[in-house]
Amino acid sequence: MSSIAERPSGITEHEAEQIERSNVSGRIPVVFIHGLWLLPSSWDRWAAVFEEAGFTAVKPGWPDDPETVADAKAHPEVFAGKKVGQVADHIDAVIRGLSTKPAVIGHSFGGLLTQIIAGRGPSFAAVCSAGDAELRADSRSRSTARKGAGSIATDANDRPRRAMIWVSKPPNE
Repeated sequence: MSSIAERPSGITEHEAEQIERSNVSGRIPVVFIHGLWLLPSSWDRWAAVFEEAGFTAVKPGWPDDPETVADAKAHPEVFAGKKVGQVADHIDAVIRGLSTKPAVIGHSFGGLLTQIIAGRGPSFAAVCSAGDAELRADSRSRSTARKGAGSIATDANDRPRRAMIWVSKPPNE
């Protein structure tokens, strides 16, 4: 994608800005896919960890996602009626706007979407995290990410969470 003005329909201005930022950075993008009843901002702490480690974070929303938690609370009906394919198509369009194949990380229902995206082929790696507890980014994860190894995800009680990881050829090889 060469300019924000050329964005495909359905891609928000904020998503187009993230795509453009990633494309001009020359860094490997990491796309974070949120689960049900969440917003892209649920990934803010993990996005910061990956940005500090030298990646570019991209956090697409789902079609018609509200911009803020306050908007979501005021209008919860916007979450209803979305189809899995519709959401996957939207995220796929965001990813295909990137000039470099990204790693994709999804949690909970976002993990299912991550598997769908991995099957379609626009990413070089996919991580699907399961578990009912909130994942947290802590200092141990940050130091591990800086070394280039995978971060260890833990829940609020410091228990490791299950993850499924798929990796193909990295984008720069």
